[in-house]
Amino acid sequence: IRSLPREAKLAYACNTADEIAFWDAQLLGIDARTGRRIVPMCFQADFFGQAMGDPTSANIASPLFRWAPQRGLYPEPDAEPSSASVAAFLKEHGIDYIYVDAKHPNSLVPGAVPISTSGRTQLLRLP
Repeated sequence: IRSLPREAKLAYACNTADEIAFWDAQLLGIDARTGRRIVPMCFQADFFGQAMGDPTSANIASPLFRWAPQRGLYPEPDAEPSSASVAAFLKEHGIDYIYVDAKHPNSLVPGAVPISTSGRTQLLRLP
């Protein structure tokens, strides 16, 4: 990842309960260690209810998610945007790479090309 161009951004597929805020991604450590922005691609469920002692629901969007550009692709927790629409979104936002590991398989753009593999982790480039 460090050998990618300085302005390179990566995306990864996540699950609805994986992320708290789109700007503070679960894989933020990649950003911190490499200086390459990593963007979660999924619906982001509300977690505030849990903090207040209320039951949580994966069907309610986090209030913070309203500002996420990804919301257009993932308006509901069961949204399954086409790979063409995801690829167009990524390109529009200057994201050329996809990070893949055992927890984050590539469900974004199946035609993405592997450029690096280490064990069960891959770095893919959009076609």
